[in-house]
Amino acid sequence: MNPLEQKREQLSLTTMSRPLETSLSWPDPSFPDRTEYDLGIQETCGTMSRSKHTEAQMIAAVKQMEAGRKAEDVAREVGVSAHTIYAWKSKYGGMDVSEAQEAKRLRDENSRLRKLAADLSLDKEALQSVIEKNGWSSQR
Repeated sequence: MNPLEQKREQLSLTTMSRPLETSLSWPDPSFPDRTEYDLGIQETCGTMSRSKHTEAQMIAAVKQMEAGRKAEDVAREVGVSAHTIYAWKSKYGGMDVSEAQEAKRLRDENSRLRKLAADLSLDKEALQSVIEKNGWSSQR
């Protein structure tokens, strides 16, 4: 058992042995001053997980629901909750796979362009501050 697994085991045993109200406090007074990042647990904390389903699978599930099947039945078959099916319906309702792929491509491009515009804006502001600081402004 590696050190990370030992620490996880130790944490789970100490948490289970205490009453519920004391196991919910954070930071735990008995826990050393180390963050989850220091322990190497960061891969499970703070990041969104990718979907296990492709857009085509999501659209197929939505189309089954639109064809008259109950959301609960479709969700059980696909392996997600009914709430997830309704979220997919709000996002992909009435779309074909090619339209969804085009929308995703456009969202990605829009995100890239927004980041580029923000970087350029910061560069412009930095250059203007240097110009003002050095007295190179066009007002002579």
